[in-house]
Amino acid sequence: MERGAELFQQSADAAQAAGGDARTRLRLFIAGHVDVVLEHIDETRTFLNEARALEAGYRGRIIEARDRYEQVLRSLLAEGAAAGEFRRDLDPKLAGIFILSILNALDRWYRHGGGMERDGVVDEIMAFVSNAL
Repeated sequence: MERGAELFQQSADAAQAAGGDARTRLRLFIAGHVDVVLEHIDETRTFLNEARALEAGYRGRIIEARDRYEQVLRSLLAEGAAAGEFRRDLDPKLAGIFILSILNALDRWYRHGGGMERDGVVDEIMAFVSNAL
């Protein structure tokens, strides 16, 4: 679980540090999440689905890691809303939940060689999210 959390956080930190506007960094965040899911499916599934089975102390560490990751996304969304890149009335917490729900379902439907390549997945998710934002 900690390895999954580390992989997601590294991708989020890279997106945040990349510079550019919030929309560009959001696309990088989404692409990074997709990469982690597709390249590290076992760690991803464990991180996303098994925290509730941990003892309280261990679960707390995983929840803290999840919260740090989600905060990067919320910050990007809040920044984009403040800059007028996204809707000004955007609720970053709720929008973040929606975006992560889409991203976290990827392991359940995506199949390598199933007709859509990784870049196509990123493009489609970003287009869908951009229309909502």
